[in-house]
Amino acid sequence: MKNQTSFLNVLLLSCFLLFFAFPTPTTCCGGFFCSLRQPVEQSGEQILFSKKGPTITMHVYIAYTGPAESFSWVLPVPNTPKLGVGSNELFRRLKRNTDPRWTLQWDNSGCVPDFQCPYAFGGMNGGGTGSQATSGGVDVIAVGEVGPFDFKIITGGSGAQVQTWLQDNGYDQPAATADLLDHYTQMNSVFVALKLQKDKAVGEIRPLIMEYSIPDSDVVPCVPLRLTSLAATTDMPITVWILGDHRAVPISFFHVTLSELAYPWLRCADMEVVDGNGQVQQLQQSQGITTASPGFVPPTSFFGPSDTCVTLYNQMLARAVDSVEGHGFVTELAEPTSKFSKAVYDSSQPMVNEADLRSKHNPGQYLQALLRYVSQAGMNQFDPLIQSIIRQHIPMVNNIPDSDPCSSEQYFYRVFVLENGGCSEFHPSGWTFDPAAMTDDFVARIVKPLEDGQNLINSHAKLTRMACILDPDQMTIDPVFAFNSELADVPQEHVATAKGTCATNVDDLQNNAGDNEGEEFFTSVEITLPDGMVQHFTNFTIRNSCGPDFSTVGPAQENPVKEVKVLETSGSGSIVSDLSTQNIANRRAAMQATAAALMPVVTTHAEPDPSNNQIVDQNQGGGGISPTPTVVGGSVRAVSPFPIVAAFCALSLMLLNLLPC
Repeated sequence: MKNQTSFLNVLLLSCFLLFFAFPTPTTCCGGFFCSLRQPVEQSGEQILFSKKGPTITMHVYIAYTGPAESFSWVLPVPNTPKLGVGSNELFRRLKRNTDPRWTLQWDNSGCVPDFQCPYAFGGMNGGGTGSQATSGGVDVIAVGEVGPFDFKIITGGSGAQVQTWLQDNGYDQPAATADLLDHYTQMNSVFVALKLQKDKAVGEIRPLIMEYSIPDSDVVPCVPLRLTSLAATTDMPITVWILGDHRAVPISFFHVTLSELAYPWLRCADMEVVDGNGQVQQLQQSQGITTASPGFVPPTSFFGPSDTCVTLYNQMLARAVDSVEGHGFVTELAEPTSKFSKAVYDSSQPMVNEADLRSKHNPGQYLQALLRYVSQAGMNQFDPLIQSIIRQHIPMVNNIPDSDPCSSEQYFYRVFVLENGGCSEFHPSGWTFDPAAMTDDFVARIVKPLEDGQNLINSHAKLTRMACILDPDQMTIDPVFAFNSELADVPQEHVATAKGTCATNVDDLQNNAGDNEGEEFFTSVEITLPDGMVQHFTNFTIRNSCGPDFSTVGPAQENPVKEVKVLETSGSGSIVSDLSTQNIANRRAAMQATAAALMPVVTTHAEPDPSNNQIVDQNQGGGGISPTPTVVGGSVRAVSPFPIVAAFCALSLMLLNLLPC
């Protein structure tokens, strides 16, 4: 019984170690603890996993609002990890370039709608991370910096001792946390405690990267949703990208395939026209939407993205997952990474011309050039990290009289003001502009993480994106993912064809709102879906000479589920046709047992290099994984060997019957 309990404790621990989520307003934050002084509601998760042999790399997007001094993380880990900081822009580009795409191609041999009437369509493109001192039994074994964060690595004899240390050092936690921490101290784990550096603003928070070595198997880390539930919002979207040699699949959750009959094609799909020669006309070009800069897929919706259509897709996704009581993932794409070789960064078209920037010694001219490059790259010049770089390298003093226009940042940082020295007396004494230093900083903190992210994608064969939308009360099981080399790819694009039928007399129309006799108006549309199924739509509202109003046309059916399957590491999976509560519970238990059987257990321990005295990410710039942190006293205390399980936490949480926090 003792061995069984130890094994379950290892399962629980590994789940926490191999994944964590956003700061939240409760005692735990999806696998890590956060400060309670400034609660942050958890409204979504975005995580990028990559697996290369035994190495798992995680990029975790961090959403936080509140005072900088209230930000803190405490991460339980098996040994001293490799840490790095990533890029918010990486997640933005990755999401945009992997969003599902729904395209409706119109056969021009039929009646094609008048695309000069912008109110006729909704438009949507896409869907929806030796000790320094001993205090009360806690040893601080290492300190360092990573990006905007300071961190300390600690160990403790008991959960209560670690809890006391956290409270005494500003990591606010309720007393109940000690019981949970006890599980990690019993496993000889270490804790990485992070805070923002004193001179850093909330806008400088960046995704955290952690790298571990785990047994080389088909299993990848789990997502501790049970912990996340404590601070999750209703209908919380969860998006997971997994890079590996093969398609990734959920093995402790059901796999749900969406029904294309439930998508509002006429209202939300991108619009194209196919002529008699099979040539496709991209309709957005007629509206003046130009191709985006490198690293982006342009908004190919005919009238741009629509919040309504994003909402409709998310509702479709949520209803599909609800059909299996919230324990399901939808694969939105699984394709070769070659398709996404420029999704995050295009090395053939550098974001900035470094030589050009370095040559501009006038801060106004420099800023004008930099913002031009930023705009061409499709980035927002008001991104907090970009703004921070500008403030750091073109500083303004405090306490400028309110009566002086230079007291306003909006005025102070105008290009013509900087170019002409309009506020030069309000730069710090002795300051001179250094274009080389600002360029180096911009490249290290903005460009390099994107390059590293793209290189990470390109170093793998397959990219899988899975998503679900859950309510907190559905987060009772932690999803585990694995790879299956036998499953077919899942395309990002959903392409259907449409053919319209028109009437030439307004008297032939139902619900007619026009009075232009002799003109053609829609009476019906036939849509052929990718799987060959056909939809028929009639009874459109007609708006004068603009033709049909598709903005209120819903889907052909409400049921969003095409198929539910149980997937494993091989084979095509088994279909679940009985979605009754009892059968879902039975199949879920069987999936958990299968996942448990896949769990390789090995013994490993941290082996940091004692000679490495470099501070992690010292320049607070480049992304990716940095060296082992600075060692206090010249060495990192060896962490006792203990089993690390690749990923299966749902079973351990359930069997141990522990509170998630």
